[in-house]
Amino acid sequence: MSFFLKRILPALLAITAFGLIVYYITPPASWTDASVFQILIFFIPLLASLTLLLNIFLSVYSKSFSIALGLMVLLVLKSVDELNPVTAFLTILSSYLLSTTFKKPLWKPRKVESKLPPKHTSSLTSGMRIPKLTKFEKKRQRG
Repeated sequence: MSFFLKRILPALLAITAFGLIVYYITPPASWTDASVFQILIFFIPLLASLTLLLNIFLSVYSKSFSIALGLMVLLVLKSVDELNPVTAFLTILSSYLLSTTFKKPLWKPRKVESKLPPKHTSSLTSGMRIPKLTKFEKKRQRG
């Protein structure tokens, strides 16, 4: 249930939001006719949905974001007819190199240290070759 709430539910919500935006916002006739609002209202939910969808499999937001950004660059290059094998290779290579710089964080549970001294089953000097202080007191009094 935790996996569903943490990974799949946000991806479903982002994909739903992107679908609603595509359905209700009227598309421009061309890139030159599109306003900044129309471009942002399309690409921000697309980036969010791709990132959250990839995060289901990769489980690292930074890697998911870099790969989703690479996919969006490929999409933009294809839409303006500038996608060729060289630009595709360079985009995929840069996306791969960017995603490999991010490592999965190592989550270690925090140790809560007690302020109380550790409990011992025996006294500090039993079983060791350290003499007790009372023996030193007796030797001082004699000498």
